[in-house]
Amino acid sequence: MVCTDGMPAAAQRVILRQLADAGALLRYHGDFDWAGVRIGNYVMRECGAQPWRFDAANYVAAVAQAPLQDLHWRVPKAEHYGMKL
Repeated sequence: MVCTDGMPAAAQRVILRQLADAGALLRYHGDFDWAGVRIGNYVMRECGAQPWRFDAANYVAAVAQAPLQDLHWRVPKAEHYGMKL
């Protein structure tokens, strides 16, 4: 398990790429906020990770339990599913 606590830094990117190059199956799970989607897009695109409990059904389930918030930022597209949050 590689935990990045945000966007992967240089050392974490090296580890993830080395794991991918060695044939490891990488999975990504992160927050369903916009930063989490951006980080997920990066890790899946650059390191070949697959989403783990990070799809539309998981998002809908998480939203059903989350308090409402007023969102003021540009919405990123979740590239791995073509969905827009």
